Amino acid sequence: MQPQLPKASWKSITLHKAIHPRFKFIIWLAVQQRLATVDRLQKIGIQVPMCVYSNQIWTRMLKWMGNYRSIGPWQHEIEWVSRIAKKKTAQAEAICCTFAMVIYNIWKDRNTLRFKRGQVEVSHTCKDIAMHLHIQGRNKAS
Repeated sequence: MQPQLPKASWKSITLHKAIHPRFKFIIWLAVQQRLATVDRLQKIGIQVPMCVYSNQIWTRMLKWMGNYRSIGPWQHEIEWVSRIAKKKTAQAEAICCTFAMVIYNIWKDRNTLRFKRGQVEVSHTCKDIAMHLHIQGRNKAS
């Protein structure tokens, strides 16, 4: 007799077994549009394009994995990664982990800019993500 609530399309990302819990929490906040002011503007209906920095990192990481596609708005990317996350392939696992790490690193870089007045570079962030993926893959192979 309980009402059937609609399923969250992003559930497959946040519950993916290969994603570290620290990254899952940030993704959960991001898909709930709770991370930053831009996300909250989108929630009330004001369309904000994906920032250039985020777009560059996500595009580079996808190309690094051999996936050449044009990047769409935030909601389209969530839906695309959600579909990928349901697959049981190594490439799907890599894309999910990469997406989680991209979101986490963008959040971390924005905090660095806002609170520590630091500088961030796309190439440095992409290198950190790639290195972490290599280490994670090496640990999994052992």
